[in-house]
Amino acid sequence: MKKIVNITKAILTFPLNLVGASIKNIDGPIGDRLRWYYWRLNGAKLSWNVRIDTNVSIVNPKYLVVGSNTWIDKNVVLILGPPNLKRVHKILSNKISFGSLIIQDNCHISTNVLIQAHGGVFVGESSGIASNSCIYSLSHHYRNLDDSDNKYNYKYSPMVLNEQQYLVIGSVILNKNCGIGVGCSIMPGVEIGENSWITINSYVIKNVPSNTIASGSPINILKAR
Repeated sequence: MKKIVNITKAILTFPLNLVGASIKNIDGPIGDRLRWYYWRLNGAKLSWNVRIDTNVSIVNPKYLVVGSNTWIDKNVVLILGPPNLKRVHKILSNKISFGSLIIQDNCHISTNVLIQAHGGVFVGESSGIASNSCIYSLSHHYRNLDDSDNKYNYKYSPMVLNEQQYLVIGSVILNKNCGIGVGCSIMPGVEIGENSWITINSYVIKNVPSNTIASGSPINILKAR
């Protein structure tokens, strides 16, 4: 029965998916507006003047909320929707609803950014995420965070058995007026305070206070802004 339902759903959604593929790479204001209508029809909650550029991919758009005057740039990938929590081994935080991506007003998500929001992601107003940065709210970990004596060599592929993996989940929060430099990676459970700047190619695995400049792999606080 489930297989029949899935086949029926695929048949019914095929025309809309065909439209999406045909407008994905139309450049300019007309393409932006067509994509806006397409993603709204697919359940995304978009303010009127949101710009969605060419070749943007959104998985589970009904979990997307975008505020006014925000630009989602070329080749951005947004992976949304709650995970199967039975497969998750450690919840680091749950400040944003699992699966949701909330982007507030006046933000820019630059080219080739990937945001995986299974654990919930929030981007505060007037924030910018520079090219080739990644945000992960669900990830593999190399060890059991609740048992320091556990020396099992966990695997890092979703294709192996669940007991051979150790998955952690946690909301990622960028408060208002945050700047994320080119090529940064932000990991589950991280919160970055307002008015803070993360320099290029940084690996963010812990919280960053407000009004600071942070850098490094792993991240270190450099100075007050």
